[in-house]
Amino acid sequence: MAQTVAEDPKFPTLTLSRQKKDKKEEKDEVQVLEEEGLEAITIRERNEDEDADLELQTGERKKMVRPHALEAPDVVQLTTVLMDWINDVLGDRRVIVRNIRDDLFDGQVLSELLEELGGVTIEHQPYVGLSTQMQRLKLKAVLSEVARILKTENPKWSVEAIHGRDPIAILHLLVALARHFHCPIPLPHNVRLRVIEVKSDTSRIVHRDIVEQMTGDEVIPDEDGEWPSTEPDVFDTLFESAPEKIETVKQSLTNFSNRHLGPLDLGIRDLTSDYHDGTRFIILMSVLEGYFVPFCYYHPAPSDANQKMENVQHALKLMKEAGLKKTKARAKEVVDKDAKAIMRVLYNVFHQYKNV
Repeated sequence: MAQTVAEDPKFPTLTLSRQKKDKKEEKDEVQVLEEEGLEAITIRERNEDEDADLELQTGERKKMVRPHALEAPDVVQLTTVLMDWINDVLGDRRVIVRNIRDDLFDGQVLSELLEELGGVTIEHQPYVGLSTQMQRLKLKAVLSEVARILKTENPKWSVEAIHGRDPIAILHLLVALARHFHCPIPLPHNVRLRVIEVKSDTSRIVHRDIVEQMTGDEVIPDEDGEWPSTEPDVFDTLFESAPEKIETVKQSLTNFSNRHLGPLDLGIRDLTSDYHDGTRFIILMSVLEGYFVPFCYYHPAPSDANQKMENVQHALKLMKEAGLKKTKARAKEVVDKDAKAIMRVLYNVFHQYKNV
């Protein structure tokens, strides 16, 4: 005789198990709420204590790191990468950084880093017994060199912030140096730091939670291990100073493309859409150089981003073999339909073969 669900001896066990699970979830939710409440109270108490020590002019702002924000996985990864980079650079000088706040605030390590990377000479003072005033003078000299090298007009750091062991300012400074000197260890992308902004109002201190962007979509070496140029080129100038001429340049490049691809029924209607998967770049090079690229060497009908990337990389390799100059364009930018990158690559081809 068939047994009903209610009569099934497993049924009460399942129900009990579900009840236990529900209670556990409720307990977890309560625990999360309690932890958030405790954190809010802790922050409020800490803010009240720190407010008493803050000396802010009316309208002045100050940023403070939220509790445990420096322990976020991406922030820890960024900090670790930066420390590993510094230790690699200064290994021969027997300098080891273990904490960016405690080891960098006085300017000694930063000065050695600049000397090693930038070839600058900063007058050294004896470290033992270095007074606070001398530390600030040393740090001021170091940051002046940083400003000269990076050409930074409005830096996110200052002598007061670095010497005060402000992790926000120190991280901004190290990220800027790592970018400029091409840190070989890729910086993690889009790292954000949870910060409390404190502002002095006319009669009170106002707190606001904000997110400080520490890194973005970081530049990394290309397929040949080379870093792209940071100097502006003709297309940077075109897009920034003469945007009204962009369509004219696009039309000229389209006409050049159609002159060579049109007879193959591969005419170009939109540069970014038609070139982004790499196939037309490969075929254009084969036409201009007078050879045939077998289908087994690329993806004639790429179905995903990886295949498009392989196509563009292969096209750039063909251009390099043909003696074309290297451009600032990256394969990923082309696949992402970056108009400026695609125009850079195509103009490079046009410049070489305009009389063909």
